[in-house]
Amino acid sequence: PASMCAKWNGTAWSPLGTGLSGLAGAYALTPYNGELYVAGLFTVAGGNPASRVARWNGSTWSPLTSGTNNYTWSMCVYNSDLYIGGSFTNAGGNNANYIAKWNIAASGIQDYSVNNNLNIFPNPANDNLTIELKQYESSYLQIIDAKGQTCVALKMDSENTNVNISSLAKGIYFVKIINQRTTVVKKLIKD
Repeated sequence: PASMCAKWNGTAWSPLGTGLSGLAGAYALTPYNGELYVAGLFTVAGGNPASRVARWNGSTWSPLTSGTNNYTWSMCVYNSDLYIGGSFTNAGGNNANYIAKWNIAASGIQDYSVNNNLNIFPNPANDNLTIELKQYESSYLQIIDAKGQTCVALKMDSENTNVNISSLAKGIYFVKIINQRTTVVKKLIKD
């Protein structure tokens, strides 16, 4: 029998693995990058811990990082990013006020950010990069390569910070901003 989530093939219902379990099932479903993403009030997906958000690849359930700390009511895809909404204040271990964005970067590394207060330009960049934090507060900046190594680390002292990246090799990097309120990660391409 299906547990809180099932698939209709035109004539019959079938379960998606062992399904979902917890206080309640799925409140929202959406396809994203060839997989089915599910949000709700469940705590287990396919027998694995999954805190209110998970994905189904056609044969296996996987959690989305550490999930959310409360109900997740809705989800949609906009400009190639998956957005979730609900009663949560934490998503993926980051502060998030009721909305969060999930993005799977081209490198296969999961790029998770909770708001759009970070601007990076130019992107792609050659030698110099400007980081703009729209709702500025004392923050730390890291530029991380595709292997997860920190290449640049500094404290942001203003809303706009210029960073010399001429010593970085060409490739894909991730700009990570950390402060008291949130953690934001965005992809950077170095030409």
